[in-house]
Amino acid sequence: MIYFDSAATLPLRKEAGETYLSESTSCFGNANSPHSFGRESARSLERARKGILRLLGIEGTHRLLFLSGATEANNLALKGVARAYRSRGGRIISSEGEHESVLEPLKALAREGFDVVLLPLDPRTGTIRLEDLRDALDERTILVSLMAVNNETGAITPLPEVRSLLREHPKCYLHSDFTQGAFKGLPYPYGTADLISMSAHKFGGPKGAGFLALRKDVRPLPLMEGGGQEEGLRPGTSDVPSALATLKALELAKGEEKDALRIASLLRGRILSYLLAHPSDFLVNSPEEGSPFLLDFSLLHKKASVVEEALSLRGIYVSTTSACSSRRDLPSHVLLAMGRGKEEAKNAIRLSFSLLNQEEDAPRFLSALEEIMKETIDSL
Repeated sequence: MIYFDSAATLPLRKEAGETYLSESTSCFGNANSPHSFGRESARSLERARKGILRLLGIEGTHRLLFLSGATEANNLALKGVARAYRSRGGRIISSEGEHESVLEPLKALAREGFDVVLLPLDPRTGTIRLEDLRDALDERTILVSLMAVNNETGAITPLPEVRSLLREHPKCYLHSDFTQGAFKGLPYPYGTADLISMSAHKFGGPKGAGFLALRKDVRPLPLMEGGGQEEGLRPGTSDVPSALATLKALELAKGEEKDALRIASLLRGRILSYLLAHPSDFLVNSPEEGSPFLLDFSLLHKKASVVEEALSLRGIYVSTTSACSSRRDLPSHVLLAMGRGKEEAKNAIRLSFSLLNQEEDAPRFLSALEEIMKETIDSL
């Protein structure tokens, strides 16, 4: 098997699974219970919270809320901050290439009367143009939301430069979805953003777990009402085993970062060279300076869904777009935002790499791709 879909999900790490099982069966008290068993769970929860903040290098500046994943984190960051600070102004700036868990909440906020501005993506870099952001910022802007690493192309948003632009707008917060950037060689610290979203299963933690880290002065409004857990922003019984398993998986991801970067760079470089050598068949969508863990390209004469299925039958697993939208058979909104044509945006294949891969996966994949390209009739 060759698994080139690590951006969609990773298996639960053995150590994280053992942590989850141990905490579920030994220290299972409700963290909100007043007795000593409950207080023990509460201490474990805080240990996980502080441990993650420490790993990300933001322990002194941010606090952390345990949530169900980046989708909930993005919703809370966008809706919670926008509604809490509406009196400062109603403008929110993002990009056309964001994940649906950002774009859909923004549509909801637009229906509430917020002035939502979506910036296009530069066809060369795959991310926003800083001059477009500069032009869109005004005294009414309360929030900018830009993902650190694009989940389809791997384009890296220059968050430090964005941060510099926001210095002239001190009432505006910066949110970033770091889901594809967790210990994957990002060239800037996580604390560049005021609000940070992550999903645990992207780095080998449990599915249905994640978090939102917020600067200590950011006070969003809750999306739900309940028992007051997670500062009243995420009510419900605290999932202590998932929190500790998330911490364990993140610790392992940090320890393996150099090795993961090495294998991802080797695989991406080998496959990218082949694609660039065959410009009549492939259009590379990922910027050269993007994340080494992602490589996106369009098929110019073949149908991506057919090639994906043929690869799957050979035990090679890739995706044609974000896993959250792949079943809808629509053109990639990310590629459309980069100026790609509809057919190019509809016939893209995304490869994503991890330590599940080996160096020999690149020639094996390319050999299979060559065979499939010869066997498959042109369909565009």
